[in-house]
Amino acid sequence: MAQDDLRSRYVIFADESGDHGLNNKSHSRAFVIAFAIFRRDVYEQSVVPAFQDYKRRFFQDQLAPLHEREIRRGEGVFRRLRGDSERQKAREALLQLLRRVPFAIVAVGIDKDRFSANPEHAESPYLRRFIETLTACLMTMPDMNAADPPTEIVADSRGAKEDQQLQSLVDSLTDSEDPDTGSFRFRIRFTTKADVEVGVEVADLIANPISRRVLGQEHPMIPFHLLEPKFLRHPDDPSRLSLIILEHE
Repeated sequence: MAQDDLRSRYVIFADESGDHGLNNKSHSRAFVIAFAIFRRDVYEQSVVPAFQDYKRRFFQDQLAPLHEREIRRGEGVFRRLRGDSERQKAREALLQLLRRVPFAIVAVGIDKDRFSANPEHAESPYLRRFIETLTACLMTMPDMNAADPPTEIVADSRGAKEDQQLQSLVDSLTDSEDPDTGSFRFRIRFTTKADVEVGVEVADLIANPISRRVLGQEHPMIPFHLLEPKFLRHPDDPSRLSLIILEHE
């Protein structure tokens, strides 16, 4: 079998915004896990080169790392740019790039001020939110089926223990006999933002604007209306965005 036949048609990049601890409301009032979903061929042949061209244009380095927080604050690689005018040009070009490149979004979030936690849940809130987001993704991607190679998920490493917990959870979902999810298979790969992987950067760029939307706020750099057309729609109700805001456990 050819190597390409072993790779999934889609690759899903995951990132979070906010602290998932429900008792830490003063630090972050919302918590979001966002998935940026790409067709692998489009990602490799079009999306990655487009971001590399952007980085060469503004930073003379196709591996320059893009982080939403640093871009918003004019830090990181944006410090290399000369003055506010050049930084604004780079931000506007990045918005055009995000609007142009093809990917889909699924996200799950909570507003901690409104969320009713169940104290009987002992497992990690992060793990529950991750699987809820993945399940929401499955419900909006009807063209995925059991005959496909396992769909690759790429997530930020959170430490050996946490990674192993998430690995086990994804494996259990893959092995599930649940009729709603049992036909889907996944494999997860861990990376870090230091690896400068474009899909991870895209997931990072969209997570905070979605988190602000959960709180009824607008991101100062990336408007929600730019992301809205990229949200997958529920197959039974095309008007419903795949942005699930949980109110209770």
